[in-house]
Amino acid sequence: MGRLEGRCAVVTGAGNGIGRGVAIRLAAEGARVAAMDIDADGLAVTASEIGSACMPIEVDVANDDSLKRAASEVESTFGALHVLHANAGISRRGLASDCPREAWDAVLAVNLTGTYRTIQTFFPIMRDSDGHRAMIATASVQALRGSAWTVAYDASKAGVTGMVRACAHEFAAYGITVNAIAPGPIDTQMLGVGDSEARRTRLAERVPLRRLGEPENIAGAVMFFATSDSAFVTGHVMPVDGGLIMNAPGTAYRTPEERGK
Repeated sequence: MGRLEGRCAVVTGAGNGIGRGVAIRLAAEGARVAAMDIDADGLAVTASEIGSACMPIEVDVANDDSLKRAASEVESTFGALHVLHANAGISRRGLASDCPREAWDAVLAVNLTGTYRTIQTFFPIMRDSDGHRAMIATASVQALRGSAWTVAYDASKAGVTGMVRACAHEFAAYGITVNAIAPGPIDTQMLGVGDSEARRTRLAERVPLRRLGEPENIAGAVMFFATSDSAFVTGHVMPVDGGLIMNAPGTAYRTPEERGK
């Protein structure tokens, strides 16, 4: 029997990448999962991999009416909510000096406002549910270290970390934990390496563990927050980055032995 048997979960951005990996893991642990994404085709793949434990719902987290319809479906079908992973996100490259306003607005609408509205919309269902209840947001290691080329993304994810701490203060009164995961370079479509082994190698060289992460690595962290193992942890931002945060941006990581050569 899985550790989430009898539990109900919502995962946004579940049509691919991290969200798909998390939805699959939660279902494998016994949860009924409402997998949500704006990408209907990707969502269908996720649902087919999970099977009957999955309720796919096409959702645009930047649209309040879409979120409200999804919450109504979750409440009428599941009647409870124990795990919410607000994971939906997008990225647009651009320097602070020339990032187009449209790109800035689009990224913040999904990553920051969309995450906030997801938490706000599903909070009443979780508040009225029993047992361990956990909200987990996807931030980014970029919120903690920054990069010249991703100003909108970095700003949006930094906003997520502040919002998570504010929600953790407020929702503690209801026994709900609120935490964030800050992924490093995870080998997903959003990372943008495609079939470029050269780019993949360059990114991996910056990570002390010398490899890119996998969605399953993030799913493991989500599982920690989703279970009572983390019942006394709230307002925390957990980097899951292979040690990237320890390395200077844009440089290859060198071990102590390599530095001594």
